[in-house]
Amino acid sequence: MVSFLIIAGALFLIDSGKEISGSILAGGTLTGLAYIFITGRKEEKQPPDKED
Repeated sequence: MVSFLIIAGALFLIDSGKEISGSILAGGTLTGLAYIFITGRKEEKQPPDKED
């Protein structure tokens, strides 16, 4: 939900003539979402540790 609002804000900035600021905001948000998605997938693949 928060990421949607940030992307909407970035699109508003781009539409308002602030292309660089909007692009940086959108790019940073998408990069963060991709990082969270990728690291979440890696953690799911690791088997749980056995405790003796």
